[in-house]
Amino acid sequence: MRLMAAMAVMVFHYGFLGGVNNGIIDVYSPELGEFAKYGYLGVDIFFVISGLVIAWSAEGSGAAPFAWKRFLRIYPTFVFSAAVTALVIYLANDPNFSVSWLQVLAHLFVDSRRVGEPLLDGSYWTIVFEVIFYVMVTVCLSFPALRRRADALLWLWLGVSILNAFVLHTRALSYFAIADYAGLFVCGIAIYRLHRGRTTFGNIALLVVALCYVADRALVSANTRFDAAGVDWSPAVVLMILAAGVLLIYASLRIRTGKRTGRFLKQCGALTYPLYLLHGTIGAILINRLSRNFSLEVSLFVASFIVLMLSLVVANVVEPRLKTAFVAMRDQAMRCR
Repeated sequence: MRLMAAMAVMVFHYGFLGGVNNGIIDVYSPELGEFAKYGYLGVDIFFVISGLVIAWSAEGSGAAPFAWKRFLRIYPTFVFSAAVTALVIYLANDPNFSVSWLQVLAHLFVDSRRVGEPLLDGSYWTIVFEVIFYVMVTVCLSFPALRRRADALLWLWLGVSILNAFVLHTRALSYFAIADYAGLFVCGIAIYRLHRGRTTFGNIALLVVALCYVADRALVSANTRFDAAGVDWSPAVVLMILAAGVLLIYASLRIRTGKRTGRFLKQCGALTYPLYLLHGTIGAILINRLSRNFSLEVSLFVASFIVLMLSLVVANVVEPRLKTAFVAMRDQAMRCR
């Protein structure tokens, strides 16, 4: 599911956003754009999956082990991918992109915008919200009193997010409480609970309210997004895609796979994160360069293939070595204490 969501986002960026909204891709096909325009909903599916996976990994875990595992999963590959993206921008000399040393260094903080530097890749905003979500979970795991009140905290988070959407409209809550996307994370958490057999009225109600909020935010977001682009869209299609994604996530939990299939799915999952980090800016630069000599279709295919292969190398070669290096640094630091 994660790879499917990442591919959907990639199709959206290459086939619609880059050519229509932000102009970073020099070529555009209206026919392809009509097909690709709903691919951004892959981000929503990502957040639902994240809520589910984090609920799973946090259960029975301490705050420190949880935070360390999340750090290893996110930070080393993020910094490496940002560095690769910066290098490609520098070498490509594409007029649609620019990079500075200060911008590269700002990505050590993940959200470079907090220190006044733009993101190297537009997709990074979702990683920022993932990190904030992890921090929220880590805080809850750090205090037994908060652990015991997990249900109340989920309702509080969802309630404050709904209040912010309809009444408060504060940017601080939208950022630090991920208010616009809280319903997606809560939806994933509720799905996990139901999967584990906790079919209580509270969990069912939590899922229903979260889904209603998700539907409302999805329609508001689509209206803003497509009106800005001057493109027609269908509310029914948006809701059907989201509903299908949520149902597939729940159904996937109930599927039993063999060892070979399990290894393949694990490889697909490992590929997802580097693909998401690398596809945007690098893919756009490749498409712009290739489209000078080839058709749009060929340019899109070749660029996608190159990004996929690069992501495969990062997932299987670079990422494991980065994690090993960070673990070694941690162990060395602990021995020196």
